[in-house]
Amino acid sequence: MPKTELSSLGRAALFAVCLVLAACGGESAASLIESGKAYLAKKDPRAALIQFKSALQKDPQSAEARFLLGQALLAASDPGGAAVELAKAADQHYDEAQVMPALARALLLSGAARKLTTLYGGLTLADKPADAAFKSTLASAWGQLGDAAKMQAATRAALDAVPGFAPALVLQARQAALEGRSDEALATVGQALARDSANAEGWQLEGDIRASVKNDAAGAAAAYEHALAAEPAFVPAHLALITQALQAGDSARAKAQAARLRAVLPRHPQTL
Repeated sequence: MPKTELSSLGRAALFAVCLVLAACGGESAASLIESGKAYLAKKDPRAALIQFKSALQKDPQSAEARFLLGQALLAASDPGGAAVELAKAADQHYDEAQVMPALARALLLSGAARKLTTLYGGLTLADKPADAAFKSTLASAWGQLGDAAKMQAATRAALDAVPGFAPALVLQARQAALEGRSDEALATVGQALARDSANAEGWQLEGDIRASVKNDAAGAAAAYEHALAAEPAFVPAHLALITQALQAGDSARAKAQAARLRAVLPRHPQTL
């Protein structure tokens, strides 16, 4: 056999070996998962997404990676994608105390309130804090569907599971605000935020009440900023601050706020 042919075959074999070694090398699924968790803790869901997707390429059957990918998608304001991944994690029998509250929230935020109530309306989780979170989201879904009685029942169930549970208190405050009891609403949301100062929805509600009822633009802006400090990608607070700036005729501030939204969510429909 000619020397040149042997050389070509040798190079081909070496290339094949390199491919195998590359596939076997690199970070393990476990290390990628830990790296992704660290990014989530730093509120960098886009970086976390890359790690969790890579972990699933290494181990497609990892229910933990699937669950965490769903969480990262939810944090990155992609609730539709999150619902798909979290449902897969649930099908893989991942810990329901972790997956069901997240799946419920993803379904709610993706506009699937009826699907949430139809599939899981009668579910009660054994873990009390998880059940409180799940029931609070379920209450919001019933509220979206216009069923006040079931909304109130789910809210009470959340508070029975965990007395003083902040998201459930925020729901009670929202209902009071809708019924024109703004002072009671502010007091209740204040109780919620005293228990959980990182509750972005609570800060958003306080900002909305101060802006629309109390005519307190500065107080509203401060509340919206608290919401963004808790969740930098919390779209309602970004939009509220942009709206405030436009209503004040401050186009420079509106553009600066839009740039903040673009920095954290460059492809979000509201950004576009």
